[in-house]
Amino acid sequence: MKSVREVIELEQQKPSALSGCIALALIGLTVWWCFIRSPSPEEEVKTTAPPTSSLRPSELKQHRQTFLEFESTISTHRARYNGCVSTWQKIFNDLSRNRI
Repeated sequence: MKSVREVIELEQQKPSALSGCIALALIGLTVWWCFIRSPSPEEEVKTTAPPTSSLRPSELKQHRQTFLEFESTISTHRARYNGCVSTWQKIFNDLSRNRI
């Protein structure tokens, strides 16, 4: 059987309920600050492109041409990538089925 002194020492070693509540509140505030709060208008991302309505027709035509060139380049790279992926997929399928 434990003596009174041992029981008192064990109770003194246990963290109080207040410290647990404080820790829980701090965790809750951290989660709220990082994930839930909405950004203020000053924090919103500023766009770097000018609005379309403020562009002259020649500038708008230039932007469209730049986009079309970029789109064709991306389409070419995407087709090459898809070809490489399909080739490697066939190789790995054959390796997994012991055909190679």
